[in-house]
Amino acid sequence: MTTKPRLHVIKTGPSPQLQDAGNGGGEPPVDLIQRVEHLETDVAEIRKDIYGLKTDVAVIKSNYATKADVLEAKNSVIMWVVGAIFMAQLLPMLKDWVSASRNPSAAPTADQTFPHQTIKP
Repeated sequence: MTTKPRLHVIKTGPSPQLQDAGNGGGEPPVDLIQRVEHLETDVAEIRKDIYGLKTDVAVIKSNYATKADVLEAKNSVIMWVVGAIFMAQLLPMLKDWVSASRNPSAAPTADQTFPHQTIKP
């Protein structure tokens, strides 16, 4: 079984591609100038895009909720719900107390007020 050698011989000296590219001190080839001009326009567009992204990130940072804002809103909602449930339980009793204070003969009896408990006179 024969194996191919893993080492390759690299020739030293100037590359034929670089010799044609004007490394001798003359003008660079026209193709290279066009490519550089194209890269310069691309870089200018990329800079505009990055500026737009920086602006968008600044808006996001200034306008969006932080963890503290979300926590405060959550606590506010919880307190509102607890208060609403408490008031829903309290209002019927207040209605009975107000009507009893205006008309003592219409006051509910002990059986009506606490129907689940037996009150002995």
